[in-house]
Amino acid sequence: MLLKMGEQVEVSIHKALKAFEKREVTVAQGVIREDHHVDEMEEKIDDTVVKLIATQQPGHRSQKDIQGDEDCIRLGKNSGPCHQYCRKCCIYGNR
Repeated sequence: MLLKMGEQVEVSIHKALKAFEKREVTVAQGVIREDHHVDEMEEKIDDTVVKLIATQQPGHRSQKDIQGDEDCIRLGKNSGPCHQYCRKCCIYGNR
């Protein structure tokens, strides 16, 4: 699930950059519409991590491994504003 979310974030960032470079408003809007999939995956991962910690009580090293998803989640959350900015640039650039 974490790898799938990472792939989706990567695809979204590439699409957003393409939309920005080519001033394609529809592509930027599509990226924004698809962003909820990343949010859903994040919630599922969070639920799984909480259950894992509650039931397995991992040691120090395992907790670091579990917390590794935070970087991917942070990228996903930061790509949302990137999409919004890209869309605005496309709209204002076409005037």
